[in-house]
Amino acid sequence: IKLGPLEGVCVVRLGRTIACASTSAMLERPQSAGASSEGVLRVDCEFSSGACEGFAREGRANRETRQRAKDLGALLERGLKDARAVDVESLCVLAGKRVWVVTCAVTILAHDGNLAGAASLAACGSLMTYRRPECAVDPNTGTVTVHSADAREAIPLNMHHFPIASTYCFFDEVPGLAVADPTLEEEVTADASIVVVVNTHDEVCALSKTGNGVPSEDLKRCVRNASRTAREWTELLKEAAADFEADRLANKVRTHY
Repeated sequence: IKLGPLEGVCVVRLGRTIACASTSAMLERPQSAGASSEGVLRVDCEFSSGACEGFAREGRANRETRQRAKDLGALLERGLKDARAVDVESLCVLAGKRVWVVTCAVTILAHDGNLAGAASLAACGSLMTYRRPECAVDPNTGTVTVHSADAREAIPLNMHHFPIASTYCFFDEVPGLAVADPTLEEEVTADASIVVVVNTHDEVCALSKTGNGVPSEDLKRCVRNASRTAREWTELLKEAAADFEADRLANKVRTHY
């Protein structure tokens, strides 16, 4: 896990799979009247041109690769939004008029399996270290002023927990076997696969399955394993974030003097 050099940038390498995430934010009007006091969190995902063979060809392979990126982004977004990992109410600047729309863009740089794991780690690392601009509202006119980082300290996102994805593959010829953190070759030859997105509270934030059916006992076993993995990876994320914050503060002091 590598954070920086800019705030909100995270690169994760799992085996030969590499994912990079960056976060940005814009002030917009609320998307609906029912969520007039809530900001918005979006997750976009794409493959770089050299990430996998699909983008080297035109036609069906290319379309399938783009669809997989779209599905992966949707899975990560569900895991973050449905489980309320980010406090979207804190992204409201002026109820009914201005809220922050936060976008986490995930790019797959190299694909050799377990995309969801690498992408979820990169997304969480990016959101952990991103800081949105501070802003002020004129009480008389309702005018919103966005301050630069030099004028006022930028504000980190309020994150309640970190949804981490784990991938498991199943093979009909070996009942009961679940291959964790599969390679691309294992994923392609598997008869079924599931992606479990969990946090350190053992809460399932999202779930995705492809291929044949998976027995309930095997699914429960994967969820338990994914919970252990989430705790381990969350600790690594927090350690990396603490180191990044220490470097940020040190650089800030040097710049000030």
